[in-house]
Amino acid sequence: MATRSKRETLEASDEHGPRKVILVFTELKLSLTLLLLLASIPGCGPARSAIPYPNDVEQIESLRVKEAVQVAHHSVANNLRSSEAWGQLGRVYAIHGWERQAVVCFRQARELAPAEFCWHYLLGRVLANSDPAAAVEAYSKAIEVDSDSVAAKFYKAESLNQMNNIDEARLLLKSIIAADPNTQLANLRLGELELQVGHIEAARRLLNRALQLNSDCSEAHMGLARIHKICGQDEEARKHAALARLPSNPQPLHDPVWGEVQLNGQTTHWYAKRATQYLKNGDFERAIAEFRVAVEDAPHVASYWMNFGAALLQANRFAEARASLERAAVLVRDFSSLSDQQQRELPPEKRAGLFANLGVVLNHLGETRSAADRFRESLSHDQDCYAAHLGLARSSISAGQLSEAQKSLVRCQELRPNEDITELLEKVSSVYVERTHDAAQLMDFLRSEATRSE
Repeated sequence: MATRSKRETLEASDEHGPRKVILVFTELKLSLTLLLLLASIPGCGPARSAIPYPNDVEQIESLRVKEAVQVAHHSVANNLRSSEAWGQLGRVYAIHGWERQAVVCFRQARELAPAEFCWHYLLGRVLANSDPAAAVEAYSKAIEVDSDSVAAKFYKAESLNQMNNIDEARLLLKSIIAADPNTQLANLRLGELELQVGHIEAARRLLNRALQLNSDCSEAHMGLARIHKICGQDEEARKHAALARLPSNPQPLHDPVWGEVQLNGQTTHWYAKRATQYLKNGDFERAIAEFRVAVEDAPHVASYWMNFGAALLQANRFAEARASLERAAVLVRDFSSLSDQQQRELPPEKRAGLFANLGVVLNHLGETRSAADRFRESLSHDQDCYAAHLGLARSSISAGQLSEAQKSLVRCQELRPNEDITELLEKVSSVYVERTHDAAQLMDFLRSEATRSE
């Protein structure tokens, strides 16, 4: 029902008298009442929350971040009753560290679409650091919508643990493992909690299982070091403690909802992080596209160039891979000038991997001698680099240096006895013995020849 302005009302009073004024104010009252009633009905009327906007957005150097915020903010302003618009603004805020503003957005999205799992879950994720009790409530509602969500149960257990509600956290983690015994993070976290409450054997079993599922789990080694120390097994404790100091490579949960949040990261860090995940997943073209942005933003970061080159190598783009890997090699050779963080990100085995990949590229480009030099440079960083030994064997065979090829292949077999390198073994051994497909016999022969040549 249309309302009339103050001027129109006064003019009506002059023309028709006091009765018209009363009628106009009655119409206005009815209109306001109707608007209030509509606003109280979910899905109707304008959104009641103000659209949050961080005070420091304009101070951000990244134009991509600013643009992402402005686009998402504009979308909400034009679609105040859209849960997706509010949720998207929340994703942009969450991934760039504006958690307080993200909470407002996800709460509004949840109010508009209470049957959607993602808004309850994402609200829990952004509340977890500041208000674990509220996070538990949000996760609980998410689980009501999707009782099969491993991620919601796991992170609810994490928040319960923050609140020292260890027993309920353990029950949740046990339910995850009962449904899927191969959930590595659940085995790890439950093992840590069982150790915390003094259940030594249960903790030992769970932490060993976590290591079986992910051998690069430093946290599991740390827990097992404590267990062996408690049990008086000092030698085993020292072994696990040494392994616990190595970089950890966590096995992530399957979490597509949070993955969608990560897609909104517009900083260099998030481009590199997504690219690394794409590389692990075998999606090389997407990895290349994301790494290209990362190296343009941060050309001084050796690991970006190294991984960019690895992605290009996997895509068989050898000339581009060479350029990227050589750029990384220049930075790595001047290792002392790299920042402390870069040095931590490039332990010896990763530096060895860089030069091994460069050797593989040079082999593909027909530069066998240069390839062999890079494989040797790789082994100077890590003598147990399988890829370097294998590449050096190939280069040596091509150059007719069979004695060096023998030694490299023997070392390959020692490092990875289950790998099938029969084809290379045959190439070397065929010079000496009649061609055979018996890999064990060939290996015995090569060991004796390698020993004789020393």
